[in-house]
Amino acid sequence: RCKVVLAEAEAADALAADQFGEPRGKLRVTMPVHLGRKCVAPVLLQLVQQYPALELDLSFNDRFVDLAEGDYDIAIRTGDLEDKAGVIARRVARQRMIVCA
Repeated sequence: RCKVVLAEAEAADALAADQFGEPRGKLRVTMPVHLGRKCVAPVLLQLVQQYPALELDLSFNDRFVDLAEGDYDIAIRTGDLEDKAGVIARRVARQRMIVCA
């Protein structure tokens, strides 16, 4: 009986290690149209090539989305952002912008 229990424990450990070994599942990301298509999407597509068990659900729009209500995992936005209830904003990059006419 002990051998069976140990074998089951080892199988459970192997399964857990496999499930947490690489990213998998659906990642829902919302981002501005232009920044998303030119900068963010190519990086995310490389990520999916590296981790084929990862599925992307990308939303390109320029409006601010409530992460909880919008059912998104990540929102990438430009400009100044403040921490809001349960959401933490972090700067990931700086981009210089020039207005042309």
